[in-house]
Amino acid sequence: MDQPGPTAAATLDALDAELAEMQLQGHWLNRDGPPAAAHKVAARPYLWRWRAVQPRLHRACDLVGVDRGASRRTLRLCTPGLALKAATHTIHASLQIVMPGEVAPAHRHSNNAFRFIIRGAASAYTTVEGERFDLARHDLILTPPWTWHDHTNRGDEPVYWIDGHDLPLLRSLSTEFFEPYGDRQQDISRPDGYWRAHAANDESFELPPYMGGIPYVYRAAESLAALRGLGAEAHDPTEGRVFAYRNPLDGGPTMPTIACRLHLLQPGEVTRRRRHTASTIYHVVSGSGTTIAGDTRLDWQEGDIFVVPNWTLYGHRAGSDEAVLFSACDDPLFKAIGQYRSLVEPGDDDPELSERDLMRAER
Repeated sequence: MDQPGPTAAATLDALDAELAEMQLQGHWLNRDGPPAAAHKVAARPYLWRWRAVQPRLHRACDLVGVDRGASRRTLRLCTPGLALKAATHTIHASLQIVMPGEVAPAHRHSNNAFRFIIRGAASAYTTVEGERFDLARHDLILTPPWTWHDHTNRGDEPVYWIDGHDLPLLRSLSTEFFEPYGDRQQDISRPDGYWRAHAANDESFELPPYMGGIPYVYRAAESLAALRGLGAEAHDPTEGRVFAYRNPLDGGPTMPTIACRLHLLQPGEVTRRRRHTASTIYHVVSGSGTTIAGDTRLDWQEGDIFVVPNWTLYGHRAGSDEAVLFSACDDPLFKAIGQYRSLVEPGDDDPELSERDLMRAER
C-alpha cells in the first residue's frame, strides 16, 4: 500500500487535531498494532514468609496506633510487577494484627471481603451487622458489601488474620464507597447464629436492601473435617483434594468475585502443571512443600503466603507430610464475563512436576 504524500499527511494531521479537540481519536493512531498472540503477564510469583512478616507486624504495633490512618493496622501484600500495590489485579490482601485490649473501629465499604484467621484468641471477635463472630484459628469469615464491621480483642494474646477483598476491581470500575460508623463499636444486637439460621431455615427471609450478602462464618473444625472426608471425586490433579467454601445463600462461589477453597495434598504428592486466566493467593495452613510458578521456585511452610499470577504455569509438590493450603482466587469474576481459560500442560513426557523442574527453577 502506498504511503500518503506530504499533503495527505498534513491533512490527516489536521483531522487528528480536530478529533482530539472533540475527545475523539482515529484507530489508525494505535501504534501497538493488533493484540499479541501470546498473553504477557506483568506480575511475578512471590512468597511472603510468616516468620519474617510476624515480627514486622509487632514493630508496627509499637509505632502505629490502631486508630490512625484507615483504622486498620495491616501490612499489604504488594506483588512485584503490578502497577498497583495489591496482591493481584483484582484482589487486595493484607495481614492484620489486633493486640490485646484494642478495637479496630467500625466502618463499612462496598467491597466484598473475607477474613481467614491465622491465629485467634479467647475473647477476640469481629462484629458484622450486629452479630458477634469469635475469631478461632483457621476460621473463614465473610464481610459482604456495605455491612458494618469492627474487630475487638478482649483476650491476652494478639490475633492475626488475612484480609482479602476486591477493592482493586471496584476502583477500576469507580464503584468504591466507604463510610465510618460514628461510634468505635456497634452494639451486639443479634444472637449467635442469627444470620446463618435465617438464611438456612426462613423461606421468607430477605436481606436488607442495603446489604450485598450475608455475614457468615465457616468454622475451621467443620471445614477441615469436610476436606478430609471428601472422596476421590473431589481430587483435582492440578490442585489436590479440593473443598470449596460455598455461598450460604445460593451455593455458588464464596463471593461473586472471589472463590475461597481448601486444598489437601498427600505426602509427596505432585500435581499436574496448569495455567489459567485467574490469579490465586495461597496460604499454608499446615505442612510444607514447593510450588514452581513460571521459572520461580517457592518453597513454603506453615504460615507462609504466596501468589501465582494469572496465566503463569505452575504446579505444587507436597513435602514429606500432608499439606493443607487455603486459596483465594478471582476465577468467579472471569467466568462471569466469559474470560476464564484453563490449560493443563502435559510437559514433554511426564505431566507432573518433575525433579528437573525443581532443579531448574530459581530458589
